[in-house]
Amino acid sequence: NAHPSARGVSLIKGLDFDTNTKLPVLISKSIEEVMGRNFKCGVLMGANIADEVAKQCMCESTLACDFGNEQLNEQTLRLFDEPPNFRVTRIGDVAGAEAFWG
Repeated sequence: NAHPSARGVSLIKGLDFDTNTKLPVLISKSIEEVMGRNFKCGVLMGANIADEVAKQCMCESTLACDFGNEQLNEQTLRLFDEPPNFRVTRIGDVAGAEAFWG
């Protein structure tokens, strides 16, 4: 299990599938389950490809997280504050961002 204050941000696009029901499962939810009780996982989703980011083209992504505390949400957003050509905005709807932008 992860430390009680640990949080995560997934960069994985797509869906997982439950091995029993065969129904789709958000990857962030799979990560939360594996990491243990009370672990929260957000997602970083955007239309850019890795090559554009590596070439330092102007890029945009959305950080979707709801860690239950606005200070934690803002601290997490600041982690993605560099470089100046990579703009990240934050929303609270993790499932929406992952399902529709992933």
